[in-house]
Amino acid sequence: MRVLFFMAHAGFTRNYESLICSLTDKGHTVTVALDRAYGDRTIDRDYPLKRLSARLEGLEVVPTPARDTYREAGQQLRVALDYARYLDPGYAEAVKPRERARARVPAVLAKMASLSAGRPAVERLLRAAERSVPVTAAVSRFIVEQRPTVALVTPLVELGSPQVDYVRAARALGIPSALLVASWDNLTIKGGVHDSPDLVAVWNEAQKREAVELHGIAPARVVATGAAAYDHWFEWKPSRSREDFCRSAELDPARPYLLYVGSSKFIAPLEPRFVEEWARLVRASDAFSGVDILYRPHPTNAPSDEQTALLRGLGIAVHPASGANPTDGARRADYFDALHFSAAVIGVSTSAFIEGAILGRRPHALLGRYPESQEGTLHFKHLLEERGGPLRTAGTPKEHLDQLAETLRTDPADVRRQLRPFIERFVRPAGVEHDATGPLVSAIERLAYAASPAPIPV
Repeated sequence: MRVLFFMAHAGFTRNYESLICSLTDKGHTVTVALDRAYGDRTIDRDYPLKRLSARLEGLEVVPTPARDTYREAGQQLRVALDYARYLDPGYAEAVKPRERARARVPAVLAKMASLSAGRPAVERLLRAAERSVPVTAAVSRFIVEQRPTVALVTPLVELGSPQVDYVRAARALGIPSALLVASWDNLTIKGGVHDSPDLVAVWNEAQKREAVELHGIAPARVVATGAAAYDHWFEWKPSRSREDFCRSAELDPARPYLLYVGSSKFIAPLEPRFVEEWARLVRASDAFSGVDILYRPHPTNAPSDEQTALLRGLGIAVHPASGANPTDGARRADYFDALHFSAAVIGVSTSAFIEGAILGRRPHALLGRYPESQEGTLHFKHLLEERGGPLRTAGTPKEHLDQLAETLRTDPADVRRQLRPFIERFVRPAGVEHDATGPLVSAIERLAYAASPAPIPV
C-alpha cells in the first residue's frame, strides 16, 4: 500500500509518529507531503519528521505544489464560509475563533457573510462559488506522480484550508481519502470540513458527534479509533529519578509540587501575569505552605526576563524559562517527567489536561480570566468533571484552592481510578490496555483495499 499523507506542516508528525512507524513496519510506503516550509531553516517542529525520515526506509518527505490563483481564490471563499459558521447562534460564545476568522476574511466577503437578513442564501452563494473553483492541475499531476493507494489529510480544518483540493483531486482520480483528526479541539475551534473525505478518523464518540452535527459528515464515514497521538504516554517511563528532576528544575525533592502548564498567546494572552497572580493566591494560603510550584511556559507565550525574576522571587520555579516544544528526546522526557512527578496540573486550556489525566494527575482550572478560551469553546466542556471529564474548574479563588487542597489530600491511586473512565471514553475507547494506532492503521487499510480500483491517468 502506498500512502500519501498530506500535512499542513511537519509539526503534525508528533501526532502521527506511531502511525507512520506502524505503516512502514507493515511494509507500506509513506510519502509525507508538506504544505509549509521544511528543512530550509531550523524549526523545532521539523525535528520529529527529520528524525523519522533518517530512520525509516519506507518514508519519504516532499513539498506540495505551490499555490496558484485558483487555490488562493478557493481559500478566500472558504475563510468566508468559516467566518459565517461562527455567526451561527450555536457559536455565540465562540468569540476568539470568530474574531480570528473575521481577521482573515476579505472585506467584501466579510460583509456578505455578516448579513443577518438572508444569511442562508448568502452562504449558499458562497458555497456554490467555492465549489466552482477548479482544482489546480498541478495538484492533480502531483498526486498522479505519487501513485498512492490512499490519501490521508491532516488537519483539513484550518481556516480556509487549501487541503480541500487534495480531497477533491483524489476523488476525481479514484483514490480514497481520509481525514485524520489531529487534536481534541480541531472540530470545534478551527474551520469547517468543506468537502468530506471517504473516511474521517476521530478519537471518540464525542468527536464523532461533532463531525456529524457540526460539519455535516455522514455518520457511516466516521470511525472512532482513539487518540493515536497519545499512545506513547501509556508506554513512557520517567527518564530519571524524582530527586534528579526536581534538582534540575530548582524544586525541593522533599516537597510535592503543583505544575502550571502554559498556553499559547491565542488561548491566554498575557498569561505570565496571570500566573503571577495565581501563584500569589497559592502562596497566601497556609494549606500550601509545604508545596512547591513549577511553571512551565508555552514556548510562544513565555515570561520576559523581568517576569521570570519576579516569579522566582516568589519562590516559583520556571522551567524551562523560555518554554520548550517537546519535539526531541530530551525535551519530551523533560515534559513527561514534569507531569509524572507533579501532584496536580493547572492551566487555562491545554492538552496537558489530557496528558496529566493519562498519568493519573488531576487537572484544575480557575475560571474568569479567559472565558472565551474556556467556557466559550465547545471542546473545553468535554473535559469538565461534571460531564465525566477529569478537569475540576472553580469560579472563585477560594473554591479553586479548596479543590487543589483536596486533590493533594487524596491518595494518588484513588485519583487514577477516578480518571480511568474518562481515559477509556475519550482517549482509548477500545480499552486502556489497547493502543489507538492499531485500529487507525486497520481503518486506513480497509479504506484502501475496499475501494474499487480505478486507473490513475499517466
